[in-house]
Amino acid sequence: MKGWMMLVSGPDTQTGHTPLKRLVAVAAGNSDEAFEAARAAVPGCVPASVGPLTDDATAALGLTSAKKSSVIGTF
Repeated sequence: MKGWMMLVSGPDTQTGHTPLKRLVAVAAGNSDEAFEAARAAVPGCVPASVGPLTDDATAALGLTSAKKSSVIGTF
């Protein structure tokens, strides 16, 4: 499965109002599916950019068809 790295902006779920940026790694067949998976991983987010991951990076992050996404950084 192909991997994608997404930069998303969205609300802080603890406070509900402070916008945060997050890096979300996604396993998806194409960028449209990657945007959908990122929105599911971070409710209320707005995906800003997307870039492909290598197969090695996708495997190292543990992304599979069962585990489609992982938030790997928040700032």
